[in-house]
Amino acid sequence: MAQQAVDTITDHERLAGLHIDAHTLLNTPSVLAADNQVALLDRQGNQSIHSLAYRIAVDKIRKRLQEYPSAQSIQPVINAGLVPDVVALLESHDGDFQIAAASMVTNIASGSSQQTCSVVEAGAIPSLRRLATAANEELAETAVLALGNITADSAALRDAVEKQGCVETILDILQNDTSADKVRRKALWVIACYLNPGLTPKLSLERAKVALPSIIKSIQETLPTPGNMDALRYAIEALDRICRLDLSRLDLIQTGIVPKLVQLISDSSSSVEVCKHALGCLGYLAWGTDLEAEVAINAGLPAALPAHLLQELQSKSKLFWIPGS
Repeated sequence: MAQQAVDTITDHERLAGLHIDAHTLLNTPSVLAADNQVALLDRQGNQSIHSLAYRIAVDKIRKRLQEYPSAQSIQPVINAGLVPDVVALLESHDGDFQIAAASMVTNIASGSSQQTCSVVEAGAIPSLRRLATAANEELAETAVLALGNITADSAALRDAVEKQGCVETILDILQNDTSADKVRRKALWVIACYLNPGLTPKLSLERAKVALPSIIKSIQETLPTPGNMDALRYAIEALDRICRLDLSRLDLIQTGIVPKLVQLISDSSSSVEVCKHALGCLGYLAWGTDLEAEVAINAGLPAALPAHLLQELQSKSKLFWIPGS
């Protein structure tokens, strides 16, 4: 599911008679990067001194995209021909403009497929890839979020993101121990989107396995604290999705992740979603051969399982019968 660059947007929020004056907006200055300076130019290419007016215009558009339902905000911005200008702002040398642009691209990409395609066609992906590793954490997080919205839209855009090197960049973020927690969390969400089995055609197992080392590292190194639940959920959901692509159970065992998954479902602080996806991975293993199932058993799975799930596994194999069960 696409995410907007705001924490909450309620369904009842409406702006009566939203109107974007296309003539006014199309004649606000555009920002072009040149010789390490930001030159403010109007549509005719004339030097503009109205930088304050431009900042106000950018902020106004950004707030509209954040605060109102997509039908009342995204399409008017597209209709006004502003998407290329928004995407161009990603290359500004002004950090505030870059953050604003990344936020606007994120929100436009949270709309329909056609709306998401508008930022891709305007050339947003290469800029977002570069900004995903920016030193500014807010900028990096927002750029990663925008890439996630694009990736989640369709198989075609998922593939476009991959072909332009963004999946590799996201995995580098996860492998880098200095990455900020909030950027890492969004990066895990992008990988879960990349592996989404609902996108047709599905990824091949060969493509999906590229993400496996980063996913395993993230699960192993993330503590099950309340602040980490989303990151754990995205990581384990991604692993579950790789399992569903018929990952070799031996490959799963060899990652060394099985004891950690059992530990997580045994931990009372783990969220329901974390437990659900961990059980999906362990169930996939348990329904393999006796030798494969024994790995889960030796890690303590029977004792950690809810009674009804244990009974289901016991009906398949006597290996899951434990004293007193």
